Amino acid sequence: MDEEKPLIVTPDGVPVSGELGAIVPAGDQPRKLVLVPVRERVLFPGVTIPVVLPPGPSREALTFAESQGPFAGVALVKPGTPAEKEITKDDLLDVVVLVRILRTVTLPDQTQAVLLQGVSRGRIERFRRTNPYFIAEVSYPAETYEETEESLALWRAARASLAELSD
Repeated sequence: MDEEKPLIVTPDGVPVSGELGAIVPAGDQPRKLVLVPVRERVLFPGVTIPVVLPPGPSREALTFAESQGPFAGVALVKPGTPAEKEITKDDLLDVVVLVRILRTVTLPDQTQAVLLQGVSRGRIERFRRTNPYFIAEVSYPAETYEETEESLALWRAARASLAELSD
């Protein structure tokens, strides 16, 4: 009896057949994004995480992005960039994650907690503006995953681990 291959659903709800399959982003992602620089917090498509933003440029960028719509781009600051340094476009990695801003809450100490949902990965093509916020043109290259014996074994091991946790 053949094992049924699972159906993979991309973060934007598009089903993909095959055990791993190719994940191709939908064509409706915004081409221009307000970028929110973030240190030491990695975000992936399909994952929802809380991010705490103290007062400053990242928080202001997120507030502006939220006023423009539900999306922003999370750009990771390059490792080794001093915390006290003002972030420039050269301090950002060129890969960003398109995120949906689900909820923002201001905490008693005036920091802001934001619930972000990763939608897809993008690449900065060029900066349109760098002051007071980073605004960039972003492309969304298709992501494919090669179905090798190793990747299939890792997929099966991950499924087995998750099944153990749920028991």
